[in-house]
Amino acid sequence: GWTYNTAGVIASTSPATGQLDTVVTLSGSALLGGGNSVAKLTLDGVEAAVQSANATQIVAVAASGDAGNGGSTVVVESNTGALVQGNVFTYVDDGKIVTVAPNAGQVGTRVTISGTALRGAGSAVVSVTLVGTAASAISNQTDTQVVAVAASRSAGTGSVVLTADTGATVTKVNGFTYNTAGVIANVSPANGQIGTQVDITGTTLLGSGTSAIAVTLNGVAVGSIVSGTDAKVTVTAARGSAGVGDVVITADTGALVTKTNGFTYLEEGVIDAVSPSAGHDGTVVSISGSRLLGGGSSVSSVSLAGVQASSIVAGNDTQVILVAGPGNNTLGDVAITANTGAITTKTDGFRYVVAGAIALVSPNKGQLGTFVTISGDGLFGGGGNVSALKLGGVPVLSFQLLSDTTIKVRADESLALGFGDVEIFSTSGATIVLENGWTYDPPSNITNVCV
Repeated sequence: GWTYNTAGVIASTSPATGQLDTVVTLSGSALLGGGNSVAKLTLDGVEAAVQSANATQIVAVAASGDAGNGGSTVVVESNTGALVQGNVFTYVDDGKIVTVAPNAGQVGTRVTISGTALRGAGSAVVSVTLVGTAASAISNQTDTQVVAVAASRSAGTGSVVLTADTGATVTKVNGFTYNTAGVIANVSPANGQIGTQVDITGTTLLGSGTSAIAVTLNGVAVGSIVSGTDAKVTVTAARGSAGVGDVVITADTGALVTKTNGFTYLEEGVIDAVSPSAGHDGTVVSISGSRLLGGGSSVSSVSLAGVQASSIVAGNDTQVILVAGPGNNTLGDVAITANTGAITTKTDGFRYVVAGAIALVSPNKGQLGTFVTISGDGLFGGGGNVSALKLGGVPVLSFQLLSDTTIKVRADESLALGFGDVEIFSTSGATIVLENGWTYDPPSNITNVCV
């Protein structure tokens, strides 16, 4: 009336060690002891939750156990009361999260989780949740440190949970707080090109961090970050292709603050011509092209071969007129900077020539009608001709000879006697001066005529 069945055998357990939530698979034969289900399963005396069971395999989830017991007995109790057991599983200490840094943040924040046995006797952490939201990435991990990137979610406080490839979990209750996400309220200007200085204003722009380490405009990393606070970040745009795209601020914590389609790269300004393309101090230079203001409303500065113009006469999107400052004999770029900081450049667009110089004035004194020869170099001042010439502040009566090295003129009458400058005015706008290079003598006076 009674038959003994072949006793059940637990051949192996995978994994053979674990902790809270480790998924344990028991393999063997007659594991149900002649019954058809498992009534209870214990791992070192601690009841586990059975997920599935048949005569050759049982899957269960470990509860929290005490590694200090040193036991390894697994007991399967069938619905018939039959027992199958083996020394095939050992509890290890539960993983423990000691610190979470930072313990507050928002989307993009890099969170470093430190502790012990963080992989729960497994080989890898397969997921991290912060306040119930799965991290967007796990960038680095060991048994003592896991680095995760926070995903987007609403503000709130909750647990940090690491899940290992074994199913083991390591938890820190109320270990992380999602702060209210940063908001970009305004981008000014909202369009520009290389060099444009852009002010980004809003709230919590540093995303619970202390500084902005990167900013992109339409996907292009800015040329520089001028300043950054939680309320305002100022940047200088780098070169980018025309188009609209997001403004993204990355904080030192990795937190991201984004404004969708917040900035438009304009087509860059183009300098078509520089006239004249050579000159020196005082040369009047006309720059023509398109979009010369780079999205701005005025010109703030112009440089010729690295030398700032001494003055800007006029400026709009198609023409800028300026007076060259003093520069050395060199070739260099023409660069227009708009009031927004946008820069429009022509490579090697202007050459500074050696400034004209007056070497000799002969005679160096005279009166009305005196023929005067002025000798030197570069007397046309980089231009094509001379537009005017003064002796002692008085325009000459006439020109007799003109070249870049010799000019012959006839002096006009002057009411003021004594020393004065010789001034040559070029058609380029340049002025060449010899200080006190001319003296007006008293006019001749006929006092008597004898016949």
